[in-house]
Amino acid sequence: METQKDFVNGLIVKKPRDNAPDFVKASISIKREALIAYLQGKNDEWLNVDVKESKKGSWYCEVNNWRPNQTQQVRQDINEQDKIQSDLNNFDQQPTDTKQDNNSPF
Repeated sequence: METQKDFVNGLIVKKPRDNAPDFVKASISIKREALIAYLQGKNDEWLNVDVKESKKGSWYCEVNNWRPNQTQQVRQDINEQDKIQSDLNNFDQQPTDTKQDNNSPF
């Protein structure tokens, strides 16, 4: 099922100029009023954007609307809970220093 593409109005991305240093990965231009108007039409706290290359070679920004399905989200939540529990178990198993430091101001 093909969903309608959502291009970010007011955000223009281009390949770096030919003589740009290697650490420059893209050139981004922002048309302030157009981008503000576009963002005001969005309700989510985050807007994920992919920089893509067209068949003709020009770059563009497209909104990434991917959301995990319920099964993926449950698995992610379980993995996060397992990691927290593992960290807590490891913390409880760490030896404690029973020597007192008489030079401690506390």
